[in-house]
Amino acid sequence: MLVTAAVVIAADQLSKAWVVANLDPGERIAILGDVFGIRLTTNPGGAFGLFPGATLFFFAASLAIVVVVVVWALRDLQNPGAFGMVLGGGIGNLIDRLVRPPAPMRGRVIDFLDLSFWPTFNIADSAIVLGVIVLFAAAVVQPGKEEPSK
Repeated sequence: MLVTAAVVIAADQLSKAWVVANLDPGERIAILGDVFGIRLTTNPGGAFGLFPGATLFFFAASLAIVVVVVVWALRDLQNPGAFGMVLGGGIGNLIDRLVRPPAPMRGRVIDFLDLSFWPTFNIADSAIVLGVIVLFAAAVVQPGKEEPSK
């Protein structure tokens, strides 16, 4: 879990540092024409930019989620990679909230992966979503458990 989290955090923070150093806000580099590209945006709010004035709330919520994920992972040792993705993604975005402008605990999250049909996102967001999907699938499938007989 910790190795996966560390890889996600490193990939997330290094990619954000590159984007911030090489693009102006709103600037876009086309990768697949209009479909996919890299665009520097900042997100003061939650998912999809919701509630942009609630940065302190999102900092506290992110911190709480990181704690919950660690506690849950220590109790369920079945999916360390998935927990590591969620943990690493949560910490990656939490770092932005801690160190990015406008102020500590009120920082804006750097987003840059730009699909023309979806709000911009980052590696941390992707890791969280993928980890949650894996955890959900594991909870639904639960190998080794048989269907109750009727």
